[in-house]
Amino acid sequence: MKNVIITSAKTSSWVSCQVISPNLVKAYEHCLPQSDYVIFDYNSRQSRYESIELARAIHKHKPQKIIFVDHAPHPLKLMQILDFLYENEERPELYFHVFGDFTLFVKEWFELESILKKFKVAFLAASERQQALVQSFCQDFSDQIHYFPFPVDEKQYYFSETLRTQARKNLGISSEERLFTYTGRLSEQKNILGMIKGFYRFLETTSSDSRLYLAGDFDDLGIPFIGISRPRGFYYQLWRQELSQIPQKYLERIVYLGNLKSYELLDLCNASDCYLSLSTHNDEDFGMSPAESFCCGTRGILSDWAGYASFADKTQYVRLLPVTFEKNRINVAYSQLVGMLFKTSTFDQSTNERAQIAEHFQKRFGIRSLSHHLKALHQKELKPFTSFSRQFRLLDMAFSTSQNAPFRLQTASHNQLYGNIYAPYFRTT
Repeated sequence: MKNVIITSAKTSSWVSCQVISPNLVKAYEHCLPQSDYVIFDYNSRQSRYESIELARAIHKHKPQKIIFVDHAPHPLKLMQILDFLYENEERPELYFHVFGDFTLFVKEWFELESILKKFKVAFLAASERQQALVQSFCQDFSDQIHYFPFPVDEKQYYFSETLRTQARKNLGISSEERLFTYTGRLSEQKNILGMIKGFYRFLETTSSDSRLYLAGDFDDLGIPFIGISRPRGFYYQLWRQELSQIPQKYLERIVYLGNLKSYELLDLCNASDCYLSLSTHNDEDFGMSPAESFCCGTRGILSDWAGYASFADKTQYVRLLPVTFEKNRINVAYSQLVGMLFKTSTFDQSTNERAQIAEHFQKRFGIRSLSHHLKALHQKELKPFTSFSRQFRLLDMAFSTSQNAPFRLQTASHNQLYGNIYAPYFRTT
């Protein structure tokens, strides 16, 4: 058996990861013959004995490659056992698909460093900016850190004129109205309130008949990197306060739909004209929600932050709102949002245009298309891991000094170390 794929049967607490890991498995299933891989379950519920038995089963298959496609649990414990089993043997190549929580496990990665040096290794980052981030964490290893986006299942997210017509009818949206949508967590780092303020200003300034519909769960995570935690229900109360300041004639055009099932999200994506998100979340390594929306033929307005930047290309189907780090704060250029909303609201939304947009993004992010890219990546020659960099050591020291607020200033803002570490997530000029 040439390939062992490691995933977790335990459902992730991250909603996006409940989709990402299975889609990665599907991509491998498309690019590998069925006789050429075996899938093993590695999850946090397993005992030490079960982990040893798992490692023995992997070792028995004598794989050429071991591929990790889940974000949790961290591979450290399993790799410690495999290192022992492979002590005097030729070792398989290791592939790690990188998720947004990579930086949160800095201690585990350092503990794994000496073992990684005994293997040939590749890291697969979900966006170009995450690729640059991980490259900054490794010493003389940039060519082994590749860009491979998380796949979208094109059988679940696709454009259908029939679905679009029916969904807009069900939502009470006329053919003349433009529908902007946001799907995902509603939280502080997602900048939902700033987005609503900007959309209200757009309605007020242009007298547009556009609408903004939002779907997802409220999240009180706060901003943990600078030690800001929130009590339960906090962000929902802020949401209510913000909406209470908007006049009724505009407020009726901003609608919260609650948390939707996958088939309801497909309907909403088809009904939508433009996906809108101004997130500056520290783990925004890719953006599964916008990717799914774009594969249904919507345009997009996104913050120029982290993984979101990968969606913008020469087609200009997706436009980016500038983000900077100045005076120890992450700043979104909200002043430019009204113009972007207005310009996007005037674009062609014909069936042909929608179909072209959907096809474009399915070619970029669909499982079938990416399976070919995946096959090509696995044909590249790997080399042994070198070491983690001084930059990664500084991150480790920050978490060691203050695990609950590694980047906090006394003013409850981000320190300069955050700006240095996450510099790849901002646009470089």
